[in-house]
Amino acid sequence: MVQNQYSPSPVATQWANRGLDLANQGDYGAAIENLFEAWKLHPQRSNDFAGALSIVYNNHAKQLLEREQLDEAISKLRWALFFNEENKTASANLDKMLRNKQLNPQDFKLRLKEA
Repeated sequence: MVQNQYSPSPVATQWANRGLDLANQGDYGAAIENLFEAWKLHPQRSNDFAGALSIVYNNHAKQLLEREQLDEAISKLRWALFFNEENKTASANLDKMLRNKQLNPQDFKLRLKEA
């Protein structure tokens, strides 16, 4: 679960908290939209919002994998790593999914392919 603690801006906080609540309910598309809205309203907290987006994209990828949508899941993991390249969970998940497609997870170009 992602924590609901963000900026002192009440409107940005509402958007962020709603996004995190939606993510916890599994509505990742709406969660991402809400987090982007919060980011636009309070760009000074970009690291916080990027971290939250990275987690949400990773969790969305796991949901897509359960639905056997491997290519979409890989795309979401690339976005997770775009927002936080140090997200070890997303990195490990991307490695696993690339191996499932019989691709080399150590191929730098492949890892950075456009999401």
